[in-house]
Amino acid sequence: TTRVQELKEGEICAWTIDPRSLGLKVCKIEDLAGDSAAVNAGIARDILEGRERGPKRDITVLNAAAAIYAAGLAPDISAALEIADQSLDSGAAARKLKGLIEVSHA
Repeated sequence: TTRVQELKEGEICAWTIDPRSLGLKVCKIEDLAGDSAAVNAGIARDILEGRERGPKRDITVLNAAAAIYAAGLAPDISAALEIADQSLDSGAAARKLKGLIEVSHA
């Protein structure tokens, strides 16, 4: 679980994110470990292109959901999780990476 402190409408709200309540499986820290920059880049591409469906994808989706919620693009973390999930499943996230790569090489 992760404890959240949120400033919302001038009030500090405290709540907890439990991945299990969001339909995500709990894993061991070793399941999330990366390696060299090249290996990590491969993991990121596998997640974005739908080849990684395990804990590394789950934590990516949860972190993206937190950013989506913090940006005010979803009313709650559950809705943000759906947006993040759809971004990966639709290929939108992979297309965004491709576009960033093209721009950086221009």
